[in-house]
Parts: sequence; C-alpha cells; structure tokens
Amino acid sequence: MWVWQHPNWPNFTFDPAAFAGRVEAFHRAAERLSGRFEALSDAYQTHAQVALMLSEVIATSAIEGENLDRDSVRSSLLRHFGEVVGRHQHDDRAAGATELIVDVRRH
Repeated sequence: MWVWQHPNWPNFTFDPAAFAGRVEAFHRAAERLSGRFEALSDAYQTHAQVALMLSEVIATSAIEGENLDRDSVRSSLLRHFGEVVGRHQHDDRAAGATELIVDVRRH
C-alpha cells in the first residue's frame, strides 16, 4: 500500500507518547556522542565530521539513485572545512550534494 492509498490520507495522526521512550533514548545517545566528539582535538573533530558527512552524502544520494564518487565527495567536503586538497577532478553532482549537507549541518 502506498502512503496516498491509506484511508486517512492526508490527515494522519500519531500518539507522541508512543515515541517518548525512543526519543529519550536518542537524546541520551546523541549527548554521549556529542561529549565524545567535543573531547577530540580540532583536527580529529574535522576528520570525524568529514567521515560522518561523507557517509551521509553517499547514502542520501544512493536513495535518490545517484552513485557518487567517494573521493570527489570527500575532496569537496574537505574544501568546505578549509583543508588543502591535492589534485581533484571536479564533479558537479558531488559538489551539489556536499553543498546541501554542509548547509543543512550549518543551518
């Protein structure tokens, strides 16, 4: 069944209490991760952010049917963090996906 075939489409409802435990567990895990992240040196923080965002760009793009080159995405991310990147072949798709993820994270 597609979402638009649901009898309540588009007037869905949900019970926030049904998600309370999961939301609380997510917040606890996020706080632990944030604490660990902040304990890293600046260089390692940048490396960790690039690694996480790289995975996010690749996975999000794959959902949309785009198979991006990991090296191009990584290179584009590093440029956003002010890192000097060696020889790089520009890929507009990788640059666009990277720009989107960086913008989402910053805003």
